[in-house]
Amino acid sequence: MRATLLCLAIFAAAWLEFFIFPGHTYLEADTQLTVPMLERIDSPGLLSRDLVATNPSLSLTAYDEVTLLLHQAGRQSFRRALLGQQFVFRMAALTGIFLLARATGLGQLFALIVAAILNLGATLAGPAVFLTDREPLPGAFAFSLVLLAMGLLAHDRPVAAGVAGGAAFLYDPMIALPFWGVSLAAVLFDPKVRRIVRPMLPIFLVFLLLLANLAQLQPGASAESLFTRTPLPLTIFQKTYAPYIFVSSWPKGELYQFAALFVFALWAAARVWAVLNHSSRWLLLGTGLCGILLAMVSYTLIDLNHFAWAARLQPARVLLFTVASSSLLFALAGMRAILRRYPWEAIGWFALLFMLPASQGIFDLLRISNGQKLSQFAITLALAALLTALLIRFASGTARYLALAAPVAACFALAHIPGLMPAQIGYRPSITEIADWADGSTWGSAVFLFPDAGHAGWPGVFRAQSRHALWADWKSAQGVAFSENAAMEWQQRWRQTMQKGFSTERLESFLPLPIDYYVVRRENQLNSTRSVFSNRDFVVYDAQDLRNARKPLH
Repeated sequence: MRATLLCLAIFAAAWLEFFIFPGHTYLEADTQLTVPMLERIDSPGLLSRDLVATNPSLSLTAYDEVTLLLHQAGRQSFRRALLGQQFVFRMAALTGIFLLARATGLGQLFALIVAAILNLGATLAGPAVFLTDREPLPGAFAFSLVLLAMGLLAHDRPVAAGVAGGAAFLYDPMIALPFWGVSLAAVLFDPKVRRIVRPMLPIFLVFLLLLANLAQLQPGASAESLFTRTPLPLTIFQKTYAPYIFVSSWPKGELYQFAALFVFALWAAARVWAVLNHSSRWLLLGTGLCGILLAMVSYTLIDLNHFAWAARLQPARVLLFTVASSSLLFALAGMRAILRRYPWEAIGWFALLFMLPASQGIFDLLRISNGQKLSQFAITLALAALLTALLIRFASGTARYLALAAPVAACFALAHIPGLMPAQIGYRPSITEIADWADGSTWGSAVFLFPDAGHAGWPGVFRAQSRHALWADWKSAQGVAFSENAAMEWQQRWRQTMQKGFSTERLESFLPLPIDYYVVRRENQLNSTRSVFSNRDFVVYDAQDLRNARKPLH
């Protein structure tokens, strides 16, 4: 009965965070790139003229195989297949953090509170990743599986931990690397942990061979030398359109902030060292240190030496583990202070814990430069004080469950802080109408252009929903950032059609291009030319009609 209630509690926490904060999104960010890739892998005749879909970046992940299996065998749409995986992996992350907290001797209730707060996430502005990503992406899935593997290993479940860690390796090898690297180091240097970790190694070898076989089956997969350098034009392109790849392009002092965070984590670890078992010590401190080290390795390999394979893997994303291990240690130190009846110390640790999901970057909340930052800081302190008061006031008996109000209150409070929730892409219903019309009324290889969209995200939504190619859109720059030919082609198209903004004169100048349909907002409609489709917000024109128009476009 208790196990059932615990599973229901984890499900409820995942549901609350899935729909309230940090929430989930689809076709708002990078799924605008991965979904067209999946569509083309599923049906090679689709999107044959789209730069993103024809240059997939899924060769080192089982993300596409698993999603396609759910799509084809399970008869699920890509949206349901991806969001279903995302929810399951959110639960896996919660379970992993819960198990890590339980391994220190915390009760189930306290461990559940820790897991719920940590799963509120954090924003890593430099590498542009999230502790709890809103988009269903391979890196987010892998990170959740690694957290589950860490929790299982902390409870001396090496076979289950090896399977979870191996599955994470299939989804994103770089994100899984710290877990396996620390596990191997423990085998080599710690006899007490060696006995526990050793059964995992054959499992890892099986998953390594499986990933190698899957990579060979990927469309367009090709071997790349370890010494291949990114060409200078592509490096310039990446620094312009995907600066998060380069540590040197991060906000000033960002890496030092991660180092400072890890120093605070070491302080917290010293406070709870006695309750950490050998496996937990290796996992928390080892993976946290891996984040700092791999960020410096990333600077050496990418910023200084421009190795192409390193740019694809983006090692600095491993800083996720520095933030995750620091957050867990802050929570454990706060709980330890509660048990010792040190309320002010507990508030300090919990303030650090809540600061991470409440900020748009590490320690960003401490830069109190305006009223909004001051209010966010006040909310952080209020949440820390609330959690401390509830834990001290209701430490035992049935009333102790009132402490669950703290993570619930945090979930709703953070959802209303300006800037923490991403701005939603506009015109979604109208874009869906156009996509449905295009999917059913135009030939599959037709190319569309939204010449007045600028940096807006709705063209990417259209491409994924309609399964039709785009000539150029802003988001596609990130999708082609690792292919020199595709990147240079996108840049030429962007400069030719989009960079200088929209005007009817410019529209006339690129009518000779192989674009089949133009979609403009209602305020920019061309009154002298008939449209082939229109709705409340957009008007669609056949390029051939525009070329045959006898009057100037206006």
